[in-house]
Amino acid sequence: MHRVIITGGSGLIGSQLSTLLSAEGWQVVHLIRGTKKRGRYESYVWDPESGSCDSEAFREGDAIIHLAASNIGQGRWSEARRRDIIRSRTVTGELLYRMTVGAGVHPSVFVTASGVNYYGSKPTPGTDRHNNVGTLQCCGTTPGDS
Repeated sequence: MHRVIITGGSGLIGSQLSTLLSAEGWQVVHLIRGTKKRGRYESYVWDPESGSCDSEAFREGDAIIHLAASNIGQGRWSEARRRDIIRSRTVTGELLYRMTVGAGVHPSVFVTASGVNYYGSKPTPGTDRHNNVGTLQCCGTTPGDS
């Protein structure tokens, strides 16, 4: 049986993904914030702010799907909010890396999702990545950089 660790497993995408993968025979495991383990999936506690995560959560060959981060559609993009958005992605990703690869546990795949856009196979007006100035600026690039 394949095993997958999901951060953000109780969110909109994570809950649907958990249901689909479970139905396909995957053993779904959630990393949760707080100390109360809940839901139908095996869960382990992590706290990105303090840099802690239950090391028992990870096994060699797990798939990791990282969906937990600040909601980019919530609130105005002040300078403080922008820093929070970036930090919520970098700190959590670094913690997952440290707890897996950094500890000698190699996942079979590591997928992270952090955006609201979809780019088709052919750039068209409105879907071309260079038209998304807000996200590019948050990521520290400007239109035309590649």
